Amino acid sequence: MAGGGDVVLLSNGLYALSLEIVVSNEMLIKSLNGLGFVIVDGGNGCRCFSLSNCPCVLSGLTITNGWTDQPGAGVYCGGSVPVITNCVVAGNHAGDNGGGVCNGTVNNCIITGNWTENNRGGGVFGGTVNNCTIIGNQSKDGGGASHCRISNSKICYNEASDRGSGGGTFISMVTNCTIIGNSAWLGGGTWGGALRNCIVIDNTDSQPGSGDIVGNNVSFCCSPDLTHGENGNITNAPMFVDVSATNYHLLAGSPCVDAGTDLSGQGMMHDFDGIPRPLDGDTNGVASWDIGCYEYVHPGADSDSDGLLDTNELYGIGTNPADADTDDDGLDDGDELIADTDPCDAGSVLWITNICPAGAWVRLDWQGGLQATQWLETTMCLTNDDWSAIFTNLPPTSSEESVIYLGTNKQGIFRIKAGR
Repeated sequence: MAGGGDVVLLSNGLYALSLEIVVSNEMLIKSLNGLGFVIVDGGNGCRCFSLSNCPCVLSGLTITNGWTDQPGAGVYCGGSVPVITNCVVAGNHAGDNGGGVCNGTVNNCIITGNWTENNRGGGVFGGTVNNCTIIGNQSKDGGGASHCRISNSKICYNEASDRGSGGGTFISMVTNCTIIGNSAWLGGGTWGGALRNCIVIDNTDSQPGSGDIVGNNVSFCCSPDLTHGENGNITNAPMFVDVSATNYHLLAGSPCVDAGTDLSGQGMMHDFDGIPRPLDGDTNGVASWDIGCYEYVHPGADSDSDGLLDTNELYGIGTNPADADTDDDGLDDGDELIADTDPCDAGSVLWITNICPAGAWVRLDWQGGLQATQWLETTMCLTNDDWSAIFTNLPPTSSEESVIYLGTNKQGIFRIKAGR
């Protein structure tokens, strides 16, 4: 019996259920070896998980074949606090709302092949959904999701059946999502709710003239159903890399690049792939949000003006191309590379750490990198910008920490510089 705050590690295997797993206190239940090794199977005879509204987490599980005539056949959450992360929720069937998941917070999951009977939210109902793929689910309304807050997600090939509405989403708040290939009787892509920074295209329904979007509060979105230029919306083709391979990354020159609105107040600081937002995708010197679930990375852009290309920061150095000072130590990332300090470690920085009397002398300590030339300089007046070097430390320096003793009664203002 696991108690509050425990971690339950599941080893590789199939866990066949005859009764649902009930979690009523703080707990982490996770796969020992990550996603793909643990299957929790309801056998089409019971719900898989019932989570009270407490800080419990499911991680790295495949949750499948759950069944209930109540809400949430794969996972039912008693509120928004429980978290389902890095899971696959597939093939679950509810007689009420939420075939896959009902309520809770769902992060970085694949929600696929779930359905409800004449209800809402084939994939997810009533939860918060971030960075998920919601694909191939079915319900009467909201084939993919209903009554949810959804961000940075792909919502594809879901169906609202039996004269239902909202093949992709139904009455949901949707931001920076790509909604494509869904179908419904009314509103193949979305019905109701609100859309910001979304691509909604190639969805179908049975009612003429309402294939993608019906009855939404829509701004800064891309869809042929919209009026071009109204509320920041565009109707141009979004220019995906490869629709046939479901690769919905944006090509260079896509009209969706830098065409979104600032959603930093909603915490929208990364895209589906974890790429920081916003970036300067059109190299006009201004970083702006893209429309859709992916942020375009221009090979020639320096979005944060730190002297480093975005591609080098992302795929080489490991710094944040949307933040000039990744580790918040007061020095830009590009300057740290010049000084041979680590731009991802706030403790690795070029600076004077101490200055104090040492008998008749003055002791000055500083730290920095090993492979840069360091100059200790002094001046008597900041307004003249008249600095003179009093010590040069040539690379490779023997230590990241250096000490010098200055002459008797030495006075002045000191600084440390570095270069390559």
